[in-house]
Amino acid sequence: MAHISKTQNSKHVLMTGVALVLLLLFGLFINRHLSIRALYGDDLYLWSFYGCEDFWSFTFPKVTKGNFRPFYWALSYLEFRLIGPHVHWYARFNVLLNVAIAWVIYFFSRRLSRLTRMPQGMRIGQAVGLLTGMLYLQSHFAAYQIAQVLGLLESLALLLALLTLWGLFDYMEGRGTRAYLRACLCFFLVIFTHERYIAMAPLFYLAVLTQYFTERRLCRRFARLRTSEVSRTSHHRASADATDRDTSASGM
Repeated sequence: MAHISKTQNSKHVLMTGVALVLLLLFGLFINRHLSIRALYGDDLYLWSFYGCEDFWSFTFPKVTKGNFRPFYWALSYLEFRLIGPHVHWYARFNVLLNVAIAWVIYFFSRRLSRLTRMPQGMRIGQAVGLLTGMLYLQSHFAAYQIAQVLGLLESLALLLALLTLWGLFDYMEGRGTRAYLRACLCFFLVIFTHERYIAMAPLFYLAVLTQYFTERRLCRRFARLRTSEVSRTSHHRASADATDRDTSASGM
């Protein structure tokens, strides 16, 4: 049995590795024609701040850039620092970032399908995750994020939103407080990346309520089983005592 389990795990890891490579190749192929040849509009506006401010001034500006998005601005500064004036590289960077998002979608879809818990459903779960990741990479939303420097904003916000949902799902699946805290951290970062995702706040209350009622239902079920077990044990003891008395009476 241990050998079979080890073989299944090896196949699972191999299939996962193949799926991740396929998503990478698909993302590079499907977005091969997307490119950025010059900075203009909002891209150029944000670059103008990078040219005259240090990291902290760029992240927490005295002169507003619009909405308050310090986490995005911090990573945007690091992106500008890494790539610099090589405009063509921004599209390639955005492709790799969106491939990473597709990987998260792949793993999250597998978890949501719940098919990978059964040996016979492993391949189906892998296929579901691979399909959803590919659907994302060929979507207009991914192309919109790749074709502009500010695509980092939408990509980063989407990634953090997915990780938030994943953490809440793990919490409702009974994986403990750490999953909830992980979701809280991702939510904290996402609202300082793009303010629209504050709309996810009610999900935290919903997750707590769902977990509370689930635990309460399980406690009631356990109490009923415990009561039934105690009653059955008492019945067996009473029957055994009656049998012993009858045996004693016959002996006399």
